[in-house]
Amino acid sequence: MTENNNQILPNIENETLIQMTIPEYITQQEKETQVFFLQNEFNTNLTDANENMRVLRERACSLIQETNLPDDFIHITHKIWLTNPNHPFEPNEHTQQLVKQQYINLPNYRHIFWTNVPEFCKNFILAWGVNNIEIRNIIEFREYYGYRVYEAFMNQDLFANACDVVKLQVVCKYGGIFSDMGWSLKTTLPMIIKNFNIIINGEFCEPGIVSHNILGSKITEHYLYTTILKKVDDIPTNIFYYERIKNIWGMIELCSPRMLTAAVSTICKDEKVLLIVNNEYTCDRYHNNSWFGEGKYGSNVHVNVDYPKLEKDLQII
Repeated sequence: MTENNNQILPNIENETLIQMTIPEYITQQEKETQVFFLQNEFNTNLTDANENMRVLRERACSLIQETNLPDDFIHITHKIWLTNPNHPFEPNEHTQQLVKQQYINLPNYRHIFWTNVPEFCKNFILAWGVNNIEIRNIIEFREYYGYRVYEAFMNQDLFANACDVVKLQVVCKYGGIFSDMGWSLKTTLPMIIKNFNIIINGEFCEPGIVSHNILGSKITEHYLYTTILKKVDDIPTNIFYYERIKNIWGMIELCSPRMLTAAVSTICKDEKVLLIVNNEYTCDRYHNNSWFGEGKYGSNVHVNVDYPKLEKDLQII
């Protein structure tokens, strides 16, 4: 630990760990979608949302300096791997090594690996030689918010989109930290996150929109995640979005980074939120395209969606 009380880690300013604004360089299409969510779901505007993000950033920069507080964040991590149960594929080798490294980095955490094919995943997970892993079945969420939408995506082999629902479910129900298969959390992360209630990846992988590669919560059933999941679960509301955009994107947006950004920037006014930036202290990252539209893994592309079946599965016809 550095002697400089204004820094939590050596050689890195606290501000570089945090990103807390919706930038002005957001594209026009993205801005329209963001404004739509802010107005229709949270009854506010982009100016007020950005001002709240500024306040959250100031609070985060102050909190991150309080290094003597106990680490009472829930010591649980979540990973998710979904695949076609009839023709399952395992993650590529690079991805598996990243996941394994995270488990090694955080030996005292409880690690939950969520999947729809537990017996299949058990084979390659055992080969890692890591003992602190629980393999759990997604079916545990069948009575939870959003499961109907998850099933509709899975029925279309849209595994990445189904995962967008599940990642919200696992963090909401169990707390702890979710990270994508292509992200490996570092040992210094507990030092950074201990003063916060909510952890989100602030990379802005899409201009102006926070990413949901990393999601975390210090408590279970946190109002941020329950709010989003209830919106996903509200089928009559889903009709509104589906009809507005006239294709599957209307459904995807409800559990997308855009919805997450709108929610954080409006309802988290008095919350301890950290939008954490990827760096040498927080995580290793590997851009994993092994789901999105790659036939090798049995995943579908959005242009091939069977819309009549999707509408029936979502019960919006």
